[in-house]
Amino acid sequence: MGSDPARARDFAEAIGRLAKTDAVDAAVLAEYAERIRPTPRPRPDADTVRLQALVTRRRQVVEYRAMEANRTNPLADRAVKRSLSALERAFDKELERLGRDIAAAVEASPAWAAKSVRAVLDMGAMSARRHNPVRKAFADRLAKAGKAGKVIITAVARKLEVIADAILQTNRPWQPQVA
Repeated sequence: MGSDPARARDFAEAIGRLAKTDAVDAAVLAEYAERIRPTPRPRPDADTVRLQALVTRRRQVVEYRAMEANRTNPLADRAVKRSLSALERAFDKELERLGRDIAAAVEASPAWAAKSVRAVLDMGAMSARRHNPVRKAFADRLAKAGKAGKVIITAVARKLEVIADAILQTNRPWQPQVA
């Protein structure tokens, strides 16, 4: 179990004790626990820790690849261009592997899979609300009826979910005239 370190630091700042010594830190943390009685947060489970590590590593590889791509100079020596190209291919290969590992980790965890599906549906719903004339009209009707933004996004996401399910059930591509 743990607590939010930022809140403990804010508490130390509020009582005027920001010294960086173990003895002062321990005293401030003890006083914080006694006065505030923070709700302990459970430590993340092994699946969450693994997924966080994979996502962090993917972000690092994306940054490294961008740095190498920025070094590409059309006037560079052929050997330098080959070296940069080889590194970019290696980064692309590693990104593909990390993508597969992340997908497998998400799929293996029911909680993460549900969150990921919801996030994808919400993003699709926000895009559809702006760019799909049929979904935009639907969202506008809900807004005119006084529905909250999150309710509208959820309703549009539900429509997209029904369409996706129909596509999977019938094994046919989407047909806008039917939807």
